[in-house]
Amino acid sequence: MFTFFFVDFFDATGTLVGLASRAGYLDANGDMPRSRRTFASDGLAAMFGALLGTSTTTAYIESAAGIEEGGRTGLTALRCRAVPARDPALAAGLADPGGGDRAGADPGSAR
Repeated sequence: MFTFFFVDFFDATGTLVGLASRAGYLDANGDMPRSRRTFASDGLAAMFGALLGTSTTTAYIESAAGIEEGGRTGLTALRCRAVPARDPALAAGLADPGGGDRAGADPGSAR
């Protein structure tokens, strides 16, 4: 239990401080305002994700790409999620560019 706590805590600390720095959210002293809320939401997400049986939910460093493009509030992530929700056929094509069916390939025929 302590191992999971420390792994998640230090992973979240490095990621959130790095992203806050990149987004310009650190104050003059280099502190992150409202960090208690930020870490609490990360911890709650990890707990509820575990309760639901999903992989670990945490802040990802890939969020830096959204920050670089101007996203700061989370609306960028919601918009990226809305596109596949709006067009499931497009989402299926993006997830499996091969189309799923391998042109009638029979897995038992390879000898």
